[in-house]
Amino acid sequence: SLDPLRVFRGPRAARYTESFLTPLLDIGSMSIEGITLAEAIEATRLGPTPSMTALIDTLTERARTADPDEPNDAAVRAAASELVRKLRSLAKKDLGRVIFDPSLPVVRITAADSIVFAVDRLGLPTKEELSEHRLPSLEVEKRFGWRLMYLMTALCREIAFADPNEFAGVFLDECWWLTSSAEGSSLLLEMIADGRKHNAGAFAGSHDPYDIGPKSEVGDKIRALLSHIFVFRHRGKALAARCLEFLDLDPADSEMLKAITENLSPLNVSEAERVLRAGECLYRDLRKRIAGLKVLIPADEDVAAAIYTTPGQSGEEDDEVAELAGVADGALV
Repeated sequence: SLDPLRVFRGPRAARYTESFLTPLLDIGSMSIEGITLAEAIEATRLGPTPSMTALIDTLTERARTADPDEPNDAAVRAAASELVRKLRSLAKKDLGRVIFDPSLPVVRITAADSIVFAVDRLGLPTKEELSEHRLPSLEVEKRFGWRLMYLMTALCREIAFADPNEFAGVFLDECWWLTSSAEGSSLLLEMIADGRKHNAGAFAGSHDPYDIGPKSEVGDKIRALLSHIFVFRHRGKALAARCLEFLDLDPADSEMLKAITENLSPLNVSEAERVLRAGECLYRDLRKRIAGLKVLIPADEDVAAAIYTTPGQSGEEDDEVAELAGVADGALV
C-alpha cells in the first residue's frame, strides 16, 4: 500500500495526501471541493485509523450531516458528496488497490539498503499531455500514474531524510513527470535545499535542463542550487545550447555546440572507436570547473548485461541496443 494516510505520519500525511488528490481529482485547492477535501483529510489524519478508506467515510458523513455554523453548508455537503463519488470510482480501478485497499500491508522502507520502485507497467502521460490545456482531458490511468510517481518521490524523501548518519541518494530519471506540477517542483527543491542537512542527495536526469528546473521561480532555484552537472551528447543544437547555459557557458559558442552535438561519444566513426568513446560527457564540479569525463560500464558481466538491455525487447533488439549503449542523448544532474 502507498496510501499516504497510512504511510506518512503527522502534518506531512495531510500535505502529501492533499497534493496527491487535488490534481488527481482535477479540483482547485481553494475551491469549495478543495477546501472540503482538505478539512476531511485533516479530520481523518487525526482519527484513530487514518486511511483513504477512512477519508471516504469522513466525506460521506460530512455529506449527510448538516452544519448550522457553516454559511455554505449546502454547497459543502454537495462538494463532499461529489468527492465521495470520485474517490469510490478511483477505488474500483485496478490501480486503486495500492491506494484504497486497507488490507494491503504498508510498503516497507527499512528492510533494504536500496529500494527501486518498478513502474515499467505504470501508464504515464507524455510531457505534452501535462500541459495546462491538455491536462483536464487526460485519461484516468495516466493521471493516476502521474500522481503515484509523486507519492513515490515523497516517500523517497522521507526515507532519505530519516537517518542523518547514513548518506542516501534519491534518483529521479526523466524527471519532467515530477517537475510538471508545482508541488512536484517544490518537493525536488526541498530535497536539494535540505539534502546536506539530512546527509542526502537528489539525482535528477532528463534531456532538457528545463525539465529539471522549469522556467519558474522554483525552477530557477533548483537549477541554481545544483552542485554537479553532467551533460552528454545531444543531436539538436537547441537542447545543446540550453545545456551550455546550464553549465554557465555561452549558449551561442559554436565550438562548444559542436562539442556537444558531434564530439561527445561520436557516431560517425568506426565501430571500434564508437565503443571506445561511449559514455563521454562534460562535467561541472562544485567549484564550477568544467572538464571532459567518461562514464565506464562496471567490470561485472551481470551489471553490464543489465545496462545493455532494454526490458521487453527481443534478442535481436537487445543486440541493436547494445551497439548504441552508453551514447544516449541527455543531460544528467
